[in-house]
Amino acid sequence: MVAQGVVENISKSRVQGLRVHLRLVEKGLQGVKGVSSNRVYGVNSAPIARPSLAPGEASPFSVRVPTRQREFSCQLWFRNASVVQIPTLVPRL
Repeated sequence: MVAQGVVENISKSRVQGLRVHLRLVEKGLQGVKGVSSNRVYGVNSAPIARPSLAPGEASPFSVRVPTRQREFSCQLWFRNASVVQIPTLVPRL
């Protein structure tokens, strides 16, 4: 599974060192916290293309999680070293 797209900094301050995180979980699971490990099929993270984003700037991202599962839900979020988890707006497709 590959997740790719563009992330935009919609905050009022510069963010640095962002990583995109992708987790594949049992189909239908919604929450990010408290997911049992036997319901997680794979997880990975990767740095976004640009190391620093000023307010309003955007950067492409791509992260891959190998899996043999055919049905799963994707959980996607962004983090850096100084912020535990950055609120993420992901459109539903």
